[in-house]
Amino acid sequence: MKEFFVEEFSSQESYRRFIKYMLSHSQFFSLVYFRHRENEPLKKKTKLLYEKLKKFKEYSVNTNEWPGTATMDDDHIYKFVCYRAEMECFDWLVEVPGLYEWDYPYAPMDLCFYRDGYCWFSLTVHEQTACLYTDREEEIRELEALGADLSFSEDNVSVEYCDFLRKEK
Repeated sequence: MKEFFVEEFSSQESYRRFIKYMLSHSQFFSLVYFRHRENEPLKKKTKLLYEKLKKFKEYSVNTNEWPGTATMDDDHIYKFVCYRAEMECFDWLVEVPGLYEWDYPYAPMDLCFYRDGYCWFSLTVHEQTACLYTDREEEIRELEALGADLSFSEDNVSVEYCDFLRKEK
């Protein structure tokens, strides 16, 4: 599998096209909802998005690990939520205005996309790192034509398989 770094998008329109492409070529996407403590409410904008996406939820768990991140922080709550990738989610996802805007307190953290049981796009905002994993040259050409600035990182990388996504739904 080849790994490509994804740079921030030069325009809002190219970012929107990227999100639409990822939704239409993925089975699932995930977000991480951060809170300082268990009984702390979600921030207003984050809660609105959480409520809008609720009917697409497939899986959720409190965890310290998700694609691209493993934290030693046991003092805070990280709720990993996986959703079905439906085009109905598009308008809600692009309410977050850019790739590196997926971060607390203004939005859920670290948008990722999945297909065939693995994470094929991972975003780690606090590291300013976005990676795409594919061997399909056609996808690279299509994404670049949509305005994605991709740079090849390395070949033969292992991808993160998610057992809960590999089950038949």
